[in-house]
Amino acid sequence: MSMHRFAVLGLAGVLTFATLPAADADAKRGKVLRKGSHGELVKALQRGLTRAGFRTVPDGAFGPATRESLMHWERWRHRRVNGVATKADRKALWRSARFGTRTLRVGYRGRDVRSLQRHLGRVGHGTAVDGAFGPMTRSAVMSWERSRGRGVNGVATRPDQHALRRGKPGGGGNQGGDGPRPRAWISSTGLAHISNRAPRRIQRLIRAGNRIAKKPYKYGGGHGRWNDSGYDCSGSVSYVLHHAGMLRGPARASGGFTSWGKPGRGRWVTVYAHGGHMFLTVAGLRFDTTDRERDGTRWHKDMRSGSGYAVRRPGL
Repeated sequence: MSMHRFAVLGLAGVLTFATLPAADADAKRGKVLRKGSHGELVKALQRGLTRAGFRTVPDGAFGPATRESLMHWERWRHRRVNGVATKADRKALWRSARFGTRTLRVGYRGRDVRSLQRHLGRVGHGTAVDGAFGPMTRSAVMSWERSRGRGVNGVATRPDQHALRRGKPGGGGNQGGDGPRPRAWISSTGLAHISNRAPRRIQRLIRAGNRIAKKPYKYGGGHGRWNDSGYDCSGSVSYVLHHAGMLRGPARASGGFTSWGKPGRGRWVTVYAHGGHMFLTVAGLRFDTTDRERDGTRWHKDMRSGSGYAVRRPGL
């Protein structure tokens, strides 16, 4: 065999060898996983498919079975059906996990986080149902952990989730009352309403909030007198707490609420405060001067992050 032929074969071998791991190299750079790929990223993809309800053997080899499972998931999620997992696909798959199939903690997102939030609300430790595990969800998990005598760390393990799923409606919290809590709602007028089954103090708080819900923001408003032409954030919260019988004395500045009442979330009312701003949540609604111009009212259906705020509840 000529030296020229050896050289050609040798070059072909080098090119073939260099090509073999290309799919995995691309995958590690965040490009795609497809039939023929193999390695730890493929194994993670297979585990993610199983968590989402599409059982796949986690052998690290992207073969026909993995491609078929992936295509089933793509159809279910109304994504492009091509059996190829891009980085965006893998991220979406991670968020498709079924409730109880992975440990959940701050920073996680997905349908299982949304299920966690719904179950927390069902057993009396409500939080925003937005699919994002933030400080407010962590606080709700910790509240549930305390009520059940479990280790308090704000992390929802798989056993925690199974226990939460089996939990009866109603449950822990403070401010009395058994059974599911009535939730407030906002009418087309921008005012809040709640069932007369709610505690009287909660009904009084909501009525007080309605009286000032559409009043303008006024720096220092509500701090010299209860009936004012406008209210700032702490003046607004002070007003409703005062009229609900939950705040003694004059209105407080927002920093003054960082040590008010008791620490932690309340069964009905929770106050979030730091030196520059504060807001209140009651029966599933947010009472806040932020977004007042957007919604035309201080009442809001959507929640906001409690990160950086002191979380307090009435010390009743």
